Amino acid sequence: MNRELFSFFLVKVKKEPFFFLLLLLIIFIALFLRFYNYENRVSVIADNSRDVQVAKYAADYLKLPQIGQFSSAGPFFYGPWYYWFLEVINFLPFGFLTSWYAISCIYLLFLYLLYRLGSEIDGKWMGLIALLYGSVSPAQVDSSLSVWNPTIIPILVIVNLLILISFFKNNNFVKVFFLGFVAGLSWTIHFQSILTFTVLLVSFFALKRKVLIYLKH
Repeated sequence: MNRELFSFFLVKVKKEPFFFLLLLLIIFIALFLRFYNYENRVSVIADNSRDVQVAKYAADYLKLPQIGQFSSAGPFFYGPWYYWFLEVINFLPFGFLTSWYAISCIYLLFLYLLYRLGSEIDGKWMGLIALLYGSVSPAQVDSSLSVWNPTIIPILVIVNLLILISFFKNNNFVKVFFLGFVAGLSWTIHFQSILTFTVLLVSFFALKRKVLIYLKH
């Protein structure tokens, strides 16, 4: 199986060497910007420290936090979902920086999803451009070195966009449920994701049109 996969990859490289050369270069840049001098660049103070301490305490004493972080936008708290996520991460045996390692790896997944998003919109070259911008974006590089709750929002947003595109391509009404679920989850983690409300509006009007077409038939 591995030999077949390698042969398939080799054929692809020979067919489009320039594309794969650029792809490998962008991947190298992405890895360098995120992992070079790693231990001296991660954000440990302030909200990062708070979130990891809460999650570590919950993991050590096998508890589930009932509320999340307090919000600077008003006198209320976010949901506990991100603390639960960090709590699970804290069971991994990679030392003090376990939570940071996990987020950095998730941001590599984010880059892959960004490539997929660009490819779904307008082919692999658009995916490559999206990957390039995501790889060198100062905001994304900084987020990959932090563990406070806003860092998970870009992942959820891009997942929602991929679900939206899949909904338009496959006419699968089940995808609307996942759109609402992921959007609601991201809102209860941090309000930076509130702009995804436009994604729900697009899906609502598209769903309404598709339902009307279905009923007419």
